[in-house]
Amino acid sequence: MGRFFVDLFFLPESLRKNRIGSRIIRKAEDEAKRRGCSRAVLFTVTFQAPGFYERQGYEVLGRIECDPPGHTRICMTKRLDAPPPHRWQDEFPTSSLTFC
Repeated sequence: MGRFFVDLFFLPESLRKNRIGSRIIRKAEDEAKRRGCSRAVLFTVTFQAPGFYERQGYEVLGRIECDPPGHTRICMTKRLDAPPPHRWQDEFPTSSLTFC
């Protein structure tokens, strides 16, 4: 079927914000493409990391309301043969920027 399914992916808080998660996902997607996968699929929950996956180019396929109320399971997908989304951070690494 040519699908890459992300089952469990967790990065400790101390390792976040350094693009480590983005690099891990990209490496896994590269390996999936090498093995002939054309699409990635994953599930996340609203209190987990849907924003992270959206920044990696994933799109919401569907939502399932869950208990406790207010929590939603989100199915996300990404075409692996599509060009990566343009990110301003790639042109201007944070190490070269000064924030006030």
